[in-house]
Amino acid sequence: MSIIRNVSEYREHCPDVKYFNFNEIMCHCRHYCGGSFLLNEDSKKFLKTMDEFRVFLGKPIYLTNLYRCPQHN
Repeated sequence: MSIIRNVSEYREHCPDVKYFNFNEIMCHCRHYCGGSFLLNEDSKKFLKTMDEFRVFLGKPIYLTNLYRCPQHN
């Protein structure tokens, strides 16, 4: 499990994810966590599956709230 805090860390840990960027998946509170994302094997699988689903649909999918830090929740 990793706490991803910026775009370069996200790309390093999720190089296969093509259609979803860090700004879509990070926590948006910024008060407590500073805009981070908790990455584990389940979240990696989810992002990869969503990428594949996006290819299948042939059009964009917009993620509005993938992760919230415990304080924001």
